[in-house]
Amino acid sequence: MEIPEKYQVRITPRAEAYEIPSDLGTVRNLGHYDELTSAEKRQLAKTGFVVTPDDAIQMFFLYEDYASSDDAANFITVDSVLQAYHIFFDYSLRVAETEHLIGAAEDMTDALLSGSQAQLAAAPDGPANEAALRNVAFFALAAKLIDPNAQTPAEVADLVGAELALIDAKAKIPPVPLMGSTIHYTQFNPRGHYTRSKALGRYFRAMMWYGLVGFELEVQDPDDADHVALVRRHVRQALLITRLLANDAQVASLWERIYEPTGFFVGGADDISYEQLLPPAQAALGAELSDEALADDAKLDSFITQAKADLAGPRIAPFFFDADASGRLVGEPKVQARQFRVMGQRYIPDSYMLQQLVSPLVGEFGPDTARDCPMGLDVMACLGSKRARAILIDQYKQDRFKNYTSQLDKVTSEFAATSLAKWTSNLYWGWLYSLKPLLETRGEGYPTFMRSDEWLDKELSTSTSSWAQLRHDTILYAKQSGAEMGAAEPAAPKGYVEPYPEVYARLAYLSFRSREGLSSRGLLPEKLAGAYERFEDTLLFLKSVAEKELLFKQT
Repeated sequence: MEIPEKYQVRITPRAEAYEIPSDLGTVRNLGHYDELTSAEKRQLAKTGFVVTPDDAIQMFFLYEDYASSDDAANFITVDSVLQAYHIFFDYSLRVAETEHLIGAAEDMTDALLSGSQAQLAAAPDGPANEAALRNVAFFALAAKLIDPNAQTPAEVADLVGAELALIDAKAKIPPVPLMGSTIHYTQFNPRGHYTRSKALGRYFRAMMWYGLVGFELEVQDPDDADHVALVRRHVRQALLITRLLANDAQVASLWERIYEPTGFFVGGADDISYEQLLPPAQAALGAELSDEALADDAKLDSFITQAKADLAGPRIAPFFFDADASGRLVGEPKVQARQFRVMGQRYIPDSYMLQQLVSPLVGEFGPDTARDCPMGLDVMACLGSKRARAILIDQYKQDRFKNYTSQLDKVTSEFAATSLAKWTSNLYWGWLYSLKPLLETRGEGYPTFMRSDEWLDKELSTSTSSWAQLRHDTILYAKQSGAEMGAAEPAAPKGYVEPYPEVYARLAYLSFRSREGLSSRGLLPEKLAGAYERFEDTLLFLKSVAEKELLFKQT
């Protein structure tokens, strides 16, 4: 993908270096900041900048409280524009969900429930009939989550009631009555902007059901008869859902109305969708995916074997333990294998990074040897921050865990080789791409205050905070990783822009992509279109100012 010229930075920084005397004697507006302590003044003299705490509720309040005057100037930080883009992103997603996606999810759920009931009525007694009954329960539960007044078919009332009780109780990891596998029921608790309305909260729970609950497609233990039977049932259920979506253009259109725009925000699913499952299923079981073919264990087992060869496994594949009826963890840890999901949670690069840096890939299972809790600095290191890597190893001693440094090297190399097309493929990746310039060490040609480890630490704080907002905004769709555990005096400047033109350029392009992408999908409210344009213009202005700052020389 070619990025238009106005969103690119072509300059070579050549700002002049300067010295700050220990007594700060040449700092011309120091009197405006008489609240600085002696320690803070020493820090200012040492590094050229100092950060002080503040109790402002909103970031823009700082610019109102410290308005520029003849002897003071505002410092326009990258933090403030990243915060602004977070507000745009989260609001855009919330409006799209409220005005479009909730209705589409309700209609899709009703259609899938009705279609599953028709499949149940037509299926002969046997495996296909049992799978169809389970699917009626699966979609009846989703209907109940998105609309508490939805009527549950009598034949699945007990199954649906048992699942709802566990969801409402926020149970941890008991076996799922409907599916026979285990999930974290705490994940159904609405978070982020989904607490703003009952409708958003219900949408969150229904879409979490579709995204979190997987249908096993892979036999991991051929000698375990119960496991083999469970996989066969899950495969039959997945194929019945696939048949329904493939044969009903209206239902498939509703599915696409949700999947495509959320993919624009966050990306594609990490697990297998009906579109991926359909070709190998038809090749193995016939174009119709008939009930008779689904009931044939030999044909089904042949498909399961072929699907393992044809379909890629998940890249974010947490290890987990089975649980007994009381919720106690039992047995040896297993890795998530290939699964079908109705609306799978999306592959995001940071979850992949974190998954690669926990046990058993790093460390070994055990009370003192397992690395079961990754760190935000892991993500920054994988994105290329040498400072984050140094802190992880020198200060936090993460290299004490087996394979940590080799895994970190591997993942860092993977993302260093990532193409521009990938970095700009959706808004989630684009946001992370905008953070990358903040992680680079700055040397000659950049202002003196940007050349220290302390400045890199400040930018690590900025980057990890912005990343946390990204995760918070996309909590419903993003798949989580897991682990068990001499001339005339110049005029005083009215303000100074933190000189990262690459960040402003990438955010401006991201804002342009956001506006154009939402508009082409009919998801952009009129009032938001103008706001995006003004924000983009502001970012391009900041880019221009930052470029001039990096070319500035004293006259």
